[in-house]
Amino acid sequence: MSRPIDYPPITFPRLVLAAVLVLVALGAWSVVDNIALPKGADKVGHVAGFVALMLGGLWLGERWPAIRRHRTLWVSFCVIATASLAAWTEWYQQWAPGREMDKLDWFFDLAGVGVGLLAYSLFWMQHIRTQRLGRK
Repeated sequence: MSRPIDYPPITFPRLVLAAVLVLVALGAWSVVDNIALPKGADKVGHVAGFVALMLGGLWLGERWPAIRRHRTLWVSFCVIATASLAAWTEWYQQWAPGREMDKLDWFFDLAGVGVGLLAYSLFWMQHIRTQRLGRK
């Protein structure tokens, strides 16, 4: 029987960095005039942007001892704040010149919040598992 692959540990800064790199790559791609974004790339940008926002907020909570003591409250705040920001930005676009409100964009923003929360949860479960194994 083969041994399981020993992957490097998922660290929180790596998660944030990955989300930001995807966001920057999509942003750089959309700036170039001669290249049109493929169909659906706009939605990937919405997901990546809100994954980056969510992970960035959660990362701040991990670095700030006063917030770390109230982790559940901070995670709840991050979810509510980023979901509210997603709703507000889509609602506001109906008055911005050249923009329009799109409920599907809001759905993909919320998907980014969910993916960010899932990535954080997986990181946190791995961290707890490592702590338990280290104590034995």
